[in-house]
Amino acid sequence: WIVENLGDIANLWRSTNSFLFVGAVPIEIMILATIGGAAWALHFPKKMDKLYILGDSAIFAAFGMVGERLLIANNQMVYGAGWTSIHALVGYFLTFLVISYVWYKLILKNK
Repeated sequence: WIVENLGDIANLWRSTNSFLFVGAVPIEIMILATIGGAAWALHFPKKMDKLYILGDSAIFAAFGMVGERLLIANNQMVYGAGWTSIHALVGYFLTFLVISYVWYKLILKNK
């Protein structure tokens, strides 16, 4: 939510249609991220596997980029200030690396 709002403030991207915006973030995206994130966490192996995490992050980054291209094509999102699909790909990749690290090093460690 914070990253999405910061991106809007910096004019990197903007969602254009929604039933309800929470800040700059469509409620639909928040619901999708919550459900998707819960499902995503269920498919992790019990022990950390760096190759798995790299592959998983690459796959989710690619599909995140494709998803954004579809949103743009359907006038649901616009890029601004020089933001491109490559930036989105790298951003998603790094995000999933960080989330994987948090999952294994902080959440599972404290169970």
